[in-house]
Order: sequence, then C-alpha cells, then structure tokens
Amino acid sequence: MSTAERRSYAEIVEKYICVQVYSPRVDVRIPRTDAQDWVDKNPEPEIDRYGDLESKLVIVKYAKGGHNARELRTKAEMANEVNCLRIIGKEDGTGGRFPIILDAGHMINTDRGQICMWFAASHFKPNLTLKDLKTYYPSKTRKSIPIEFVAHLYLELRSIDDFLANTCGITAVNIHEENILVCPFPKYKYDVLPRIRLINFGEAKIHGQQEGRTSCLKEICTEVFGLLGLEYEDADAKDYFPDYDDFKAELERVTHSPSNPDDTCELWSQFDEAARRCLDDRKEETVLDIHNETTEAAINQKRYVLYWDIGAAIENFRSGNCPTELDSDVED
Repeated sequence: MSTAERRSYAEIVEKYICVQVYSPRVDVRIPRTDAQDWVDKNPEPEIDRYGDLESKLVIVKYAKGGHNARELRTKAEMANEVNCLRIIGKEDGTGGRFPIILDAGHMINTDRGQICMWFAASHFKPNLTLKDLKTYYPSKTRKSIPIEFVAHLYLELRSIDDFLANTCGITAVNIHEENILVCPFPKYKYDVLPRIRLINFGEAKIHGQQEGRTSCLKEICTEVFGLLGLEYEDADAKDYFPDYDDFKAELERVTHSPSNPDDTCELWSQFDEAARRCLDDRKEETVLDIHNETTEAAINQKRYVLYWDIGAAIENFRSGNCPTELDSDVED
C-alpha cells in the first residue's frame, strides 16, 4: 500500500463533515469544499436554502482496522464492494440504480496503528428500504402493498440482475429487503412508479457462475412472494401470477438443481409475463397512490435527510465546531 493511499483520521475529517449517522459504520456527509463554497456564498444562515446542499450529500462507509476474523471479513467485503461498484460505474453511466464510487482509500488510527478502509459514494434520496415499506404499509395505511407495485418491483429487480450479470459480469448475492431501496420520484413525477435501487455489494461475485444466477432468482422471488403472499386472498393476484404453491415448488426444484440454465430461464419467463400483464393493466389512480404512500413511508421512517440536519452541520462548520476526529466507535 502506498503512502498516498494511507490517510489519517484527521485528513478524512478534513474532507467531509458529518450530517447524519445511519449506523456505527455509515454516515451521511458533505464534502468540506462544498460546505465552504456554500458558506462563502451565504454569509448569514439561510434556512430556506439548506436544501440546496442535498445534491452534495455523500454516503461514507468505514471498516475497522482490527485483525480478528470478523473485522478481516468486513474489510475484504468492503474492498470487494469498491471493486464491484467501480465495474458497475463504468457500464451504468448515470443510470442511477446503483451507488457511484466518489472516493476510496485507507486511513490510519494513529493511536493504535490500525489501517482501516473507507469509501464515499453517491447518496440516494430517500434511503427508504423495502423493509421500511413493508413495515409502514400495514401499520399506517391498513392495507396491503398494491399488486402493481409488486409487479414493478419484480421487473426492476430482474432488469438489475440481468444488467449486472450480462453487462458487468457480477452476480449480486444479497438481494433482500434491507438492500433494496424504493425511491419515489419528486412530486412533479407523481405518475411514475418509484425507482428501485440496489445497494451493498460486499458479498457480490465477480464473474459469478450459473449457480449464482439461480440464487438471485430465489432471492428476488422470495422478496416478491413475501409481498405477494399478502395479496393472495385477492382474486386479482391469482389472475396475474402463477399459483403460489406450484411456483414455489418449481422454484425449490430449480434452486436445488441449478445445473440447467434453461430451467432458470423458463421460471423467469413465467413471472416476467405475469408481471408485465399486471403493469399493462395498471390504473393511473393506483400509480398515484403508490407514489403518495412511498413518499409518506420515507417521511414516516425518517429516511430523508432533513433540512435542519444539513443546517446544523453547516452552522457547526461555520462556527468551527466540527469534530477533528472520527467518532470513537470507528476507532475501537
């Protein structure tokens, strides 16, 4: 590792200021250069203008520098995620379905001499997961997720999987509810179904084999049937999608006998056709309802970075109160 790749904690904090902590290893931050530019143009606090900085937000992820098995595995997964996202970035351009790597490197815990990994990537607005949506819908709306959204989710995940495998040579491994983002468009695009995005590529396989694609099939169908299971009392669901028990049995057969790619493709096609028929018949008011409810879910689950979070970070920066070290839990 070159000296240039090794960055101290202080140097990282000099590059980014923290806006919101998602978890002990994931922060939402703003590059200090963008914060300084904003402060220079706005010498006085401007509450109505903090939203201008939303487009500057980045996600920063860390991996601890210890040497036990768990920490070594975490660092290996982070290195793999960076490699995968760089490959995807070359092929996807501005497709917006995956995070974009903006910066990456290593940092030294100067107290302990541990070398930690980190990277910065594009921030998605909002950071609403499929798990969040599944939690919100029955508790707040007292109704199940519309079948049209289920069909949309399936086709989007299929498109993502095809792109990763056929264009990037990557097999996503963890296609589950916490790694699937549901991002409603702004209000002026209320007639468009939410964009589906995939995150967390630490365990993805570069140049994965057919067995991996079959695993993706199972993961996607598991997530879809997890939603669809709520709908099977509805005659509409039975009209569009294959019989639940028959399809599940076929899925298990293909998953446990992945040697024949044709079996997997045939199973894909069954669900593809059903999902497309469902979307072709969707009604405008249903799309609007999906837009409104996913937007409300993002607000309810606190998945938007709020203006006052950005404002607090900027005013701390302005007054010189930003921390000069990363949080202590990253150093431990």
